[in-house]
Amino acid sequence: MRYGDQYDCDALRDRLMDECGTAYAFGMWPALEELSQVESASESEHLSMADRLGVDAESFEI
Repeated sequence: MRYGDQYDCDALRDRLMDECGTAYAFGMWPALEELSQVESASESEHLSMADRLGVDAESFEI
């Protein structure tokens, strides 16, 4: 997915929050910091985070 493509940023943010929240629930404490970063990230930062966390951002394309 290229930066500038249109995507459902709210759905992607929610998916990233789910990823980090699940990791945190299973005892991966660094996920708490990532959860905070997801909440305050810009739309383009969400794309970078999705790449880093292995979330398929293309599935959120509009």
